[in-house]
Amino acid sequence: MSRERTSKIVEKLKVLNILIVEDDEQVKTTLTTFFSGKCKSLHVASDGLEGLEILAQNPNINVIISDINMPKLSGLNMLSRIRETGKFKGEVIFLTAYSDSKNILDAIKLNISNYLTKPLDLKTLLLQLDKIGQTIIDRANIENKNKEIQEYVNMLNQVAIVSKTNLKGKITYANDIFCDISGYTQEELMGKPHNIVRHPDVPKEIFKNLWDTVKSGNTWRGKVKNLCKDKSSYYTDTTIYPIFDNITGETKEYMSIRFLITEEENEKREFKKNVMNTIKENRRKDFVTRQKIDDLQALVKEKEMEANRHKQSAEIEQNKIGKLNHQIDCYEDEIKKINNDFDLFKINTKNKLQEESNRTNEMKKKNDVLNAKIEELKDANEDAQSQILTLNNRHDENLKIIRDLRDVIAHS
Repeated sequence: MSRERTSKIVEKLKVLNILIVEDDEQVKTTLTTFFSGKCKSLHVASDGLEGLEILAQNPNINVIISDINMPKLSGLNMLSRIRETGKFKGEVIFLTAYSDSKNILDAIKLNISNYLTKPLDLKTLLLQLDKIGQTIIDRANIENKNKEIQEYVNMLNQVAIVSKTNLKGKITYANDIFCDISGYTQEELMGKPHNIVRHPDVPKEIFKNLWDTVKSGNTWRGKVKNLCKDKSSYYTDTTIYPIFDNITGETKEYMSIRFLITEEENEKREFKKNVMNTIKENRRKDFVTRQKIDDLQALVKEKEMEANRHKQSAEIEQNKIGKLNHQIDCYEDEIKKINNDFDLFKINTKNKLQEESNRTNEMKKKNDVLNAKIEELKDANEDAQSQILTLNNRHDENLKIIRDLRDVIAHS
């Protein structure tokens, strides 16, 4: 594959929102590494259940690359559930290491885009994604064209009288302006011949020429006088052209576009023209705005990724805080235990102090009793001393008497 061809394919990957569902780590790593930064968004799952969860959270996914045989929920069962919801409109590519005809048939019934065997050839996968990317781009272009056409139709409905008829000239569509100008309701117009608004003043030859022209496949233009429900009249610049079947090429209906050509309506048409120009300018501004919105969405996505990184960091810090809180709880439990032990110690100490106080009081009482006894003994001792002193005096007196008696006896 040439470098230029590869470059074009990689460019188409930018429109793809890819979901990889693969339980083989080597294949999953290879695909993730290859597609990272190349596609619009990339999501990775390891089994069918995880794939369903990611798809539910990311409805913008438009390509699923999935293995068939996986644990928990196989690729076939996952796709079967996806198809049941009817919400997924993207493409599915199955990968398998086995060429099982039953699996292939089941996958085809589930409307897969392709079925690739392992070992995986990235070039083959790239070619398949190139087709898918081109299909998505084509669809987007068609949607934009259809939207643009619808916008023109809407603008036309705001300024012109528009109607359609079948091949027999019976009205199948009439816009609001047709109803407003003619005075008829939608119900009154549907299924009625278009000549319900034909004015008798218009020559039959004009209408014959009109029908001959459009039946031959050509466009008819002219000024026509029309009749209102209330019998008043209005003039229109009318264009009628056939609408052809895309397959058979045959005429299937006729469309008529009319513009009022009264002076008052000409002013209205000029006003409507200005409105259309304003709408075109608004569409241009809307395109610029959408580009700015895309840039802002890209910025938002970048900020979301940054926020996710911050969130992950916050979760890590939260885990650390959780561990610290757990440690704090342990410390608080230890402190409570210490406080309980201290309270018990205070109670025991208080009881011991009370006991010592009681014992001290008892000893004080005993001491008071002993002091009282000592005082009594002191008083008794003082009395005894006094008595001893008296006895000593008496003894001395008796000794003196005895000496005197001895002297008397000695000298007698």
